[in-house]
Amino acid sequence: MTAVAVVLAAALGAAYGGWLRRALARGGYRLVDETGPLPALRWLAPVAALAAAGAVWHLGDVHRWGLSAAYAVLIAVSLPLAAIDLDVHRLPDRLTLPAIPAVAVLLALEWDGGRMLRALVCAVLAGGVFLLLALAVPGGLGLGDVKLAALLGLPLGWWGYPVLIQGLAGGFVIGGIVSLVLVLARRATRHTHVALGPSLLVGALGALLTAT
Repeated sequence: MTAVAVVLAAALGAAYGGWLRRALARGGYRLVDETGPLPALRWLAPVAALAAAGAVWHLGDVHRWGLSAAYAVLIAVSLPLAAIDLDVHRLPDRLTLPAIPAVAVLLALEWDGGRMLRALVCAVLAGGVFLLLALAVPGGLGLGDVKLAALLGLPLGWWGYPVLIQGLAGGFVIGGIVSLVLVLARRATRHTHVALGPSLLVGALGALLTAT
């Protein structure tokens, strides 16, 4: 049963990724001053398939099918956020802000008051810490990263404080590795701004898919 669900999820994820690639190819998310060639985004379909399949496999393994809707919304919004941030270094509010209450409500449908309270606390903590970092280091983190941290704090915190730390810290580690690789490959300098959103999303996904 789980194997069938994983295959179906991969197919649906690939279909969504293909549709999303066509939708973003128009560049409608760009502001007036955001110019340049539009990215090909060929990675969207395979990444969407892998993320969806991984989520279903994990939920089946831990017997938490009730989280499927919350994970689906999170993956659905994470893909365009990553694509847009990679292109124009911006995480649009129209994606992050509606996703926060949506994921919260869907997590609440698991009817686990203790976990839900912790998820809300973690969302506030993650957003607060990122806001302090953004204020302490101007030009480092943006407010989009703060809102993304609050969003990711919900599902990460639902599983526990260690998962929250693993997911967000992992995002910074991944971001640091990406920056180092780009510098070594001479595609960036130490002063080049590298989008952190995609790294945070990958770190969070990795933590969620290994949570127990």
